[in-house]
Order: sequence, then structure tokens, then C-alpha cells
Amino acid sequence: LETKQIVVNGYEVSNMFFSNIDFCNNSFIVDEDFVRRGLARNEDDFYELTGSELSLVWHMPSYYLTDSILKAGEKSGYIWIDKGLAPEDYITYEKSLGDEIQYMSTSQIIDYLMENLEPGAIIPISVGIASGTRGDYLYDKLDVLISAILSEGYEIVTVSELFNLE
Repeated sequence: LETKQIVVNGYEVSNMFFSNIDFCNNSFIVDEDFVRRGLARNEDDFYELTGSELSLVWHMPSYYLTDSILKAGEKSGYIWIDKGLAPEDYITYEKSLGDEIQYMSTSQIIDYLMENLEPGAIIPISVGIASGTRGDYLYDKLDVLISAILSEGYEIVTVSELFNLE
């Protein structure tokens, strides 16, 4: 239902990949065929659910990237999107203790983003509830983030507009 609502509201939806798994553990042979099939399957499932096409920008889960992955995506007609100004809004208290990654509240994340924002920046925002403890979630405070971005004089555009894909 939420995915259909995103499309109805006219938001651009990009392709991450069919499965959100960890490709860094070397359990998979990530070759051109694997990438092309993962992109195509996600396209098919999205279209079946919404009747709409995904935009032709993408990234692998956790932004895992090799030259062969990049080339396979390009052969499929996709433009790779790097994680840009990643707020790491999925970091839980527990993960910050174990991985030496700093936990930040939503307020701290917004401050970080505003201090580092530059023209053309892409801000990926995680949705859903993390496996662990977070005091708050950035996606619940998008109005605050958007107000801060606009008050600094920035314009918010789709990725397709940013890369002149339309």
C-alpha cells in the first residue's frame, strides 16, 4: 500500500536491487548476469505492484560496488548513484557500541547534513524500523530537514532532474 501511495504522489522511485543482502561476504558470484537479473526482477515486481516504471538510477545494497557491477548496470541502461551525503540514520545504539560508529539523534543528523550540504548533494534516507534501539528516525522528521534545506536557499529536485535524465 505504501509503495502505491509513493507512486500516486508522483515521487521518483529508483532501483536498489532485488534483494537487500550483504554482498561483501563473498558468498555470491556477482557477475553481469546476476546484476542484470536482480535489476530486472525488481523492475518487474515494482511494475506489477504499481503499474509504473522505476527511474533508471540505482545502487546495490550498502552501496557495494565493483567495476563489473558498475558496467553491468550501465549495460542495463542505469546510472549508478553513490551514497552521497549519507546520514547513517539506521545506526542504532547497539550498533554504535559494537562497530565504533557514532550514534546520532535525528537532530544531530540534520545538523550534520546542514553543515555538509553542497549543491548537487544526494541525501539517502532509510525508511523502516531498525533492528535495535533508536530514539527517533529521520524519516519522521523530513519536514524539519526539508525546511532547513529550503531556508539555506537550496532547491530540492529529483535525481533524474539532477542528472538531466528527463
